[in-house]
Parts: sequence; C-alpha cells; structure tokens
Amino acid sequence: MHLCTVHVWVVTRMEVLKFDIPALDDTMIAEKQPYIRALVADRLEQIWQACLPHIDGGVPNPSAPMVELGLRATRELSRLFRLDNPAAASHDVVTGTNLGARELVAGHLEVLEARIKGET
Repeated sequence: MHLCTVHVWVVTRMEVLKFDIPALDDTMIAEKQPYIRALVADRLEQIWQACLPHIDGGVPNPSAPMVELGLRATRELSRLFRLDNPAAASHDVVTGTNLGARELVAGHLEVLEARIKGET
C-alpha cells in the first residue's frame, strides 16, 4: 500500500490543530446570496468578453468551442438573472397607495357614465 507523505502530514496536522469549521445554515447562505450572484455574474461576463472576438469575427480563425462557450455563458447569465422564469406582475396587488387611485378612477367613471346617460 502506498501512502502519500504529504497527505498523511496534512491529516495528522489537522487532527493536532482541531479545526473548528462552522456549519453553514440558511441565514448565512441568504446573507451571502447577493454577493455570490454578483461574483458569478462578473465571472460569466469575463468569459463572455474572452469569447466575444470569436463570435463577432474579431479573430482570423474563430474557434467553435469558444463560440459554444460564449453561448453557454449567455444562457447561464440569463438563468442567473431569472430571465427564463420572470416574477409575476405586481400590479394585481392592492396596496394603500393605489387604493386611492382606484377610488379616483371609479369617481371619474361615474362622472363619465352620467355624461353619457345625459347626452343620449
């Protein structure tokens, strides 16, 4: 049996130091989510910038794998920003701010209906 001396040293060293690695919980993940999303978006943008000359013909011999990588980066970036699954429209939600607007519109409609009934 062959043992790697570096691996044995690292394992024994970790046992001696007794690392206390904190467990990740949902609140820690939720707090770091915007940072991680921005980091991933930045990396995908770097990949896209490297692939762009192959896509728009900026290099004499475009590489098909670079074009495919650029398309994948674009797809992943759109998934990151949830363009494939947009959120529902929020105009159906009644709040205190648009409740006054609804009453105002209803009042204008009543006035308009009265005008129409009066003219016909």
